[in-house]
Amino acid sequence: SDDTTLYANYTLTDTKDFDTDEPLLRRPRDKASVGFDQYFWERTIRVGGQYLFVGDRLDTRDEILNQYYLVNLNGSLYL
Repeated sequence: SDDTTLYANYTLTDTKDFDTDEPLLRRPRDKASVGFDQYFWERTIRVGGQYLFVGDRLDTRDEILNQYYLVNLNGSLYL
């Protein structure tokens, strides 16, 4: 309906430090999210949520930072 919004995003990032020809540190190659917004009472109240995935990242000394997931919940009241 007009009161519900669904969305999905995916980003594939291929970075390079042009001085060293190495990937940039702490930038995930893969990042994705899905989410929704729902409006109530003539669009005066909004409730939403998002599920975020961030892939592995290269850190200093060739260490790999593990992937992680994050859930965000939000809301707003229009006065």
